[in-house]
Amino acid sequence: MAEQTSKTVKASGANANQEQHQVAGELTFEDKVIQKIIGIALENVSGLLHVDGGFFSNMAERISSSDNVTNGIETEVGKEQVAVDLDVVIEYRKDAEQIYDQIKKVAAEQVK
Repeated sequence: MAEQTSKTVKASGANANQEQHQVAGELTFEDKVIQKIIGIALENVSGLLHVDGGFFSNMAERISSSDNVTNGIETEVGKEQVAVDLDVVIEYRKDAEQIYDQIKKVAAEQVK
């Protein structure tokens, strides 16, 4: 009969640290993801009727009956900043500056 042996090797503190490997990388988001986050967040802004995607976008939406929350939202995602352009329609006799401030606040909170 053959004798079975097992050998256990334990790494000491210094060697254990050398054996751990760090994986480098960074988290990024596609423009469409940020557009959707902002589009959903803007649904709760008081006085904001809708975000307007322009004539051709509106015609396509009417034909296809889509509920695309990203219409009229253009984003550019960088490593540290996000630029957002919106074409909006606000309710008549509402304070445009107050709605603008509310849009900025909601968008910044949700993107963060």
